[in-house]
Amino acid sequence: MQRYRPRSISVLALMVAWMAHRLAAINFIGGLGEPGLPESWAVVFWFDLLIGGTAPFLAAMVLRARGLMVWTLAVAWNVFGLATYGAAFILDRVDPWTSAPDWLVYVLYFGAALHLTSLFILSSISSRIYFLDKR
Repeated sequence: MQRYRPRSISVLALMVAWMAHRLAAINFIGGLGEPGLPESWAVVFWFDLLIGGTAPFLAAMVLRARGLMVWTLAVAWNVFGLATYGAAFILDRVDPWTSAPDWLVYVLYFGAALHLTSLFILSSISSRIYFLDKR
């Protein structure tokens, strides 16, 4: 018997899958050290690749599996993704990326909002029951 999946879980999987856009950081790694793009941004770019590369796999796990491991992994992944956005915000103040595209700040805010919303969904009662209830 198929267990009912709350709509919020499908929304969560979509938001997680959307984070695959962070793989676009590969385009900027080659320009590190050039004028306007400090080498200190390398850590943020590599973590973007890590989050973006694992996003489709986590989204599939959220849709197909249940249990404490999936829920914990989703929470940890979102906290880590939010932390990398926080690092980018701080790094932009300490060592600004002067040649950054104008739209980048909107991507940072949108991504941080998606991670926060994902954490909110994961902390909801319906999500915890879905992932953690053994019935």
